[in-house]
Amino acid sequence: MSNRKDEQFLAFRLGEYLYALPISVVLEIIPSQEITPLPLAPNYLLGIVNLRGIALPILDLAAIFSKKTSTTSKTPAIIVCEVNPFSLGFYVDQVLEVFACSQQEIQKLPQLEQKTQKSHIQGTVLRDEKFVVILNADQILDMEELRKLSHFLSNSAEKNADLHS
Repeated sequence: MSNRKDEQFLAFRLGEYLYALPISVVLEIIPSQEITPLPLAPNYLLGIVNLRGIALPILDLAAIFSKKTSTTSKTPAIIVCEVNPFSLGFYVDQVLEVFACSQQEIQKLPQLEQKTQKSHIQGTVLRDEKFVVILNADQILDMEELRKLSHFLSNSAEKNADLHS
């Protein structure tokens, strides 16, 4: 019997690159839908979608990571995650699978950890001869960016409420 404790991850594609998030932060996966853009939003904020009456901010991971997304993806999706106190949607080209691996299988990237105090990359794991980058969901945006995003969204909601008063 093995002592190995596996953690589950949700693998997805952004363009030609493979990434994964711990399944523990994933609330649900929804098909891509019409995203309402917000004026003067940060470049990584695609806009908001209506998720059961709640305005869910949708972040473009490709913009955050300075990568191109596939414009031909037939199966884009939104991964809804709990990130710190926020629910956020991450727009991805394709959700692939849920897989399990142990912490020992995750290869750390020491050269990145030296350059950044907090890294959004937990490490990589080799799956089917391809590297999958494991992300730390709560560090994709740092606390300052999350604060600015929260402030921007609350100001947008207030301005919208004022227009309808």
